[in-house]
Amino acid sequence: MIEPELAPVTPRVIWPETGDALPIGEVLRCMEGRPNGAIEIVGGCGTGKTTALRHLAAVAPAQHGIAWLDDAEPAGIEAAKRDGWVICTHAPRDGRAAGHCFALAGWGADERIEYLLAAYPAQCRSVITRLAATGNASDLGDSPTLWRTVLDAMACDASIETIDDALWRRVVQLLPREKKRRRLEEFCVAVLSSMFLNVAPRRLQRCLAGCDEETVRLASLGRVMTLLRVDYLAWWLRTSKKGDPFLATDNSFLARAGKVLGSQRKAMPPRPIFPEEVLSITAKWIADSREALARLDEILSSDEFHLHAMAASIRHIFGDGWKPERRLALRLTHGSFRGAKWEKIDLRDMQIKDADLSQSRLDGGRLDRVQAICARFVGASITDASLVRIVARYAHFTGANLSGSNLRGAELDYARLCRARLAGADLTRAVLKGADLRGACLADAVMRHATLRGALVAAADFTGTNLEGADLREVDLRSALLDRTRLVGADMRDCDLEGLRLVNVEFRDAGLAQALFSGSKAEGCSFRKATLRGAGLADVQWEGVDLRGADLHGAVFHLGSSRSGLVGSPLASEGTRTGFYTDEFDQQSFCPPEQIRKANLCGADLRGAKVDGVDFYLVDLRGAKYDADQLEHFRKCGAILSERQ
Repeated sequence: MIEPELAPVTPRVIWPETGDALPIGEVLRCMEGRPNGAIEIVGGCGTGKTTALRHLAAVAPAQHGIAWLDDAEPAGIEAAKRDGWVICTHAPRDGRAAGHCFALAGWGADERIEYLLAAYPAQCRSVITRLAATGNASDLGDSPTLWRTVLDAMACDASIETIDDALWRRVVQLLPREKKRRRLEEFCVAVLSSMFLNVAPRRLQRCLAGCDEETVRLASLGRVMTLLRVDYLAWWLRTSKKGDPFLATDNSFLARAGKVLGSQRKAMPPRPIFPEEVLSITAKWIADSREALARLDEILSSDEFHLHAMAASIRHIFGDGWKPERRLALRLTHGSFRGAKWEKIDLRDMQIKDADLSQSRLDGGRLDRVQAICARFVGASITDASLVRIVARYAHFTGANLSGSNLRGAELDYARLCRARLAGADLTRAVLKGADLRGACLADAVMRHATLRGALVAAADFTGTNLEGADLREVDLRSALLDRTRLVGADMRDCDLEGLRLVNVEFRDAGLAQALFSGSKAEGCSFRKATLRGAGLADVQWEGVDLRGADLHGAVFHLGSSRSGLVGSPLASEGTRTGFYTDEFDQQSFCPPEQIRKANLCGADLRGAKVDGVDFYLVDLRGAKYDADQLEHFRKCGAILSERQ
């Protein structure tokens, strides 16, 4: 039964058509002229759904037949709307809405002031001043429930200076007994385990015997749950408990959860991953505890591998210069080490999967054979370091500086290296399949026999890069910078180099079958003995290039279909002989070659190139070098061989 009651702050909903936040009373317009239907007010935990429904019931005009349902199920909504109008609330869910659906808007600064003026007008200025001084109001989000808890506490007690202090006061008021609070905290820690990711919250709450509804609801809100985890972890470290934090209390949550949820698993479930926020606050709470510090060091020198990352992260957050030692064989998976100053660190063979080393300094370090899958090195400085055979698939190196580092044999499949600096780095035989190298600087890097198949290289700088024997299949190079790039023997099948300016690039012996070069400009480039079978060469500006011994079978110098296909002949030059292009060909007598040519190979060296069956119609070969048998073929095709033919 919903009791109508006006809220101190008028609830607002997001109007679907405009995205504007409007007073909740506006939803009643949907009822005009219709005998029945449903209005659904949707919001997650802490959004004030019940308060909003009670407020709407208070402002709605008396009307027979309106059913008010809080936390309604789809079947209940459908049944109620058959007899008239139903106005209900529920959490977001998949599937089609039964009627008009509106999401509840959160609280911003205006709503907080409105609440204080309505509930605590005399304390409004003081509370707002203290909130501004904390500087972390954004950490709380826009949950009305959380903000009401904070504002109530700060208005009633002028000694409360921070948001976290206010929330914690309320938790202690609700759970004054430490033993009961520990059980709730244990629950909050345990649900970080992947064992419980797909368990419905209501089933989990059944494990919390003795907790009232308000306590459970408050504990399920983000910031409060964070503080409960922090208090539990800080207590466990201060008391120097041995073993697993899950088993620190009798009748642990895991034991109860197994019974309530019907789990038959005898083995311990996966350990939780402590978020960086929890670790950061924990470090502050135990900063003055010698017992906690001793316990952390004990963990790091033990075989409690599942606790290494947690302990190491807190030691790093202390900011006292702690560094991991290789002799300890630490497993730092999921660790948080942002901004670490670990120059010349030795991390060889360590496990740092999913660890966060963003903005860290690892210059001159040794990270050989490190397992760093999905690790974050965003903005890190790792210059002149050794990362031989590092396994960093899907890792984030966005904006990182790896200049001069040794990454021979590195596994960087699908790694994000956007805007990374790799100038002078050694990536010999490195695997960068599908990697994101957009905007990366690879100037003078050594990438011999590296694998870059399908990599993203838009705006990447390959000036002076050695890509000899590299696998570049299916790479779009149209906006990359190729200057003095060495691509000898590289596999570049199906590459796209259209419109690219190539300066002193070495393509000798490269596999360029089906590659696209249309509109490209080559200066001082060598394609000697390269395979250009089926390559698109329309409108290329390749003056003076070296094409000696190149395989040009199937290459096309013309946009669109070949002329042989248009005239029904298998001979590439048949179109000229039939007069299909006679008008264009005859223009040579009065138009300069630059106006009619299909490609520019002036001064190119074609001696020994395989040109059989290739259509050179109106390809500009003035000043080019070629064999006698090639000359006959060029003449038959209608190539431009002199100023006037």
